[in-house]
Amino acid sequence: MQGGNPGKNAPSAGVAGLEQHILDLLEEAGHRLTGPRVQLAKAVSAMAHRPFSGEDLYEDLRRRGVGRATVFRTLKLLQDLGVLSRLHMEDGCQRYIVAPPGGPADADHRDRLICRRCGRVAYLDQCPMEESMARVAEQLGYHIESHHLDIVGLCADCHGAETAGAG
Repeated sequence: MQGGNPGKNAPSAGVAGLEQHILDLLEEAGHRLTGPRVQLAKAVSAMAHRPFSGEDLYEDLRRRGVGRATVFRTLKLLQDLGVLSRLHMEDGCQRYIVAPPGGPADADHRDRLICRRCGRVAYLDQCPMEESMARVAEQLGYHIESHHLDIVGLCADCHGAETAGAG
């Protein structure tokens, strides 16, 4: 399993290293490094240690003149580039998290464990469902194009806190 804290999976040199990694990816993909994109890369890097919503990011950046459309278009772009992964939380809200580098070739296929309390994410090294899905797909005549598996529960820290609070 890959690290329980996405910030620990970020490129070396911490926030500054992640920020530069994001900017390099944008540039390599042919996108201009505008002032708002640079500010967004910096803000995403600073939030790498926890899940965040597009609204969280927008609220942080709007005081610096970055528009809502720019924030959400760039979030989609960073997701397409494999920098961010979307989480669908138990409360119905969608959040983003920095995806671990060097993950599967298919950036959309990252099976993970998600803590329902703190949002901590751990990525699985292997898909526990591949054989079962292949068998069912063959039986039913399906061709599977992609899937994702989110297992929601409590991380060790939150489970310990919940158990201690119940006792």
